[in-house]
Amino acid sequence: MMKKIAILVLLSSLFATAGIAQKNRSDDRIKAMRVGFITEMLDLTPEEAQQFWPVYNEYESEKRNLRKSHREIMRSGKNIEELSDSEVESMINAYLAYEENQLALNKQLVTDLRNVIPAKKIAKLIKAEKAFKEKIVDLLGQRGRGGNN
Repeated sequence: MMKKIAILVLLSSLFATAGIAQKNRSDDRIKAMRVGFITEMLDLTPEEAQQFWPVYNEYESEKRNLRKSHREIMRSGKNIEELSDSEVESMINAYLAYEENQLALNKQLVTDLRNVIPAKKIAKLIKAEKAFKEKIVDLLGQRGRGGNN
């Protein structure tokens, strides 16, 4: 009996690890696609790229952390109708704080990038980020409809 339990625990661990590894590979592929896409769209020189990517990667990391904390706050597991008025007020305030923090983060990125790349390339970055999101959504949609990508 103990041997069966040990095998089940081992198999569960292997499947969980495989799922995490697959997600990490997907994340890595998307990050690599983003780097290539943005580099091409901005037409970064090697010198610009060397200064741009540390600033942008820090921004992306902070954005991920902000989203993660926002999701944790907003996750109540309850339907809005089940929440008290004070709980709904708290959710609204958390949402507004998140939006303000996101705006502050975007402003900081632009401020930091002004020392690294020309304003036209910052404007191209804004368009490139939007275009990349649309591209990823399209790829995921194709995958959901049975596409190969």
